[in-house]
Amino acid sequence: MSRIPRTILEATKSTELSNVEVDLSMAENWLVRQETYDYCKNASRNLSWPTGFWGHPELLEAMSIFLNQYFDPDVVVSPKHLVIASGAAACLDVLLYYIRDATEGVLISDPYWNGNDIFLRIRSQATLIPATVSTFPGSFTTALLDALDTACSTSSVPVKVLLIANTHNPLGRCYTPSILASPLQFWKKHDIHFISDEVSVLCAFDTKDMTTQERVSFTSVLSLDLVGLGINPSRVNVVWSLNWHQDVNAGVIIQGVTITQHNSSLRDALALASHMNVSTMSTVYATSLLRYTQMIALFNKHNIKYFPCNAGLFILARIVPEGTWAKESEIVDFLERNGVSIGPGKRYDVLEPGWARISFAMEQEVLNLAIERMDKLFKLTSEQEE
Repeated sequence: MSRIPRTILEATKSTELSNVEVDLSMAENWLVRQETYDYCKNASRNLSWPTGFWGHPELLEAMSIFLNQYFDPDVVVSPKHLVIASGAAACLDVLLYYIRDATEGVLISDPYWNGNDIFLRIRSQATLIPATVSTFPGSFTTALLDALDTACSTSSVPVKVLLIANTHNPLGRCYTPSILASPLQFWKKHDIHFISDEVSVLCAFDTKDMTTQERVSFTSVLSLDLVGLGINPSRVNVVWSLNWHQDVNAGVIIQGVTITQHNSSLRDALALASHMNVSTMSTVYATSLLRYTQMIALFNKHNIKYFPCNAGLFILARIVPEGTWAKESEIVDFLERNGVSIGPGKRYDVLEPGWARISFAMEQEVLNLAIERMDKLFKLTSEQEE
């Protein structure tokens, strides 16, 4: 095991790219180029252990960027806070296996996902202790705290863990920041571990059949000031899953991640139990999807229209909102002169001018450089037009 951290360091060594032109015009998947080359050169090597003890270094990097962008963490998430597993259920299973004894119970808000009865009991032998609120809406009020107190005081086994699903499964709602802090205060009072299962956050949507008060936006436990609340952050863990069945309709590609920002020993233990079960193919596809989100975040920042996609290696974006073929060519040339090549829409027989095909399946460092350059150039062109 002592060699594993050195292996990860070797895999994540940075390369000077400041003077390199970034080509985003080609439909090439650079994420698997080295893997493909290695398979052809020496297939037996790829039958060995997966790369990275806590998860593939590139996936950890992409995952941390994604979490910082969408979960608004109080403490910036870094790759060293993450452990990859084969799904959220696998994350929970391993967590409960390590942070409690078989005789200790897990307090959980009722109703809850029926899969917990299987995944949390077979190996970790968890005894689930439901905290029942009399009404569904009450589960998102201070009544939840009363239910937790009652369930804990009447439990036949000692309680060691509090598990909260946010968004709630099966009720499908999010907790307000104040209500989310209530279970944390309960946890503080009873000195137990807290797990926030945040697997379904990408599935949120707007609806008109709920009141404004009921339509609560997602707040991650990561965004709370735990130290300010008097909480010991080493006992707080968050679980999330890049579940393609739920999020992009491809059920075979599932990656779970446990975020533990203040407990390196627990992180090592989780990795020891999980890293051999993570699919390399899932890792490659998950990394690609997370880089897609980086690219569309750039487009949204500059109000650039794009055509959403869930397959392939590139995005079609309208880099010139209104203009001519000459203007499209001018912007493409301008980007290329400044180190970023993209594919003009005219090359692909797009019907109207202003579009471009932009690839995102690049190594993380190269993609970061491309986005940094395009960010500056899009801002500059916008200022010139004003």
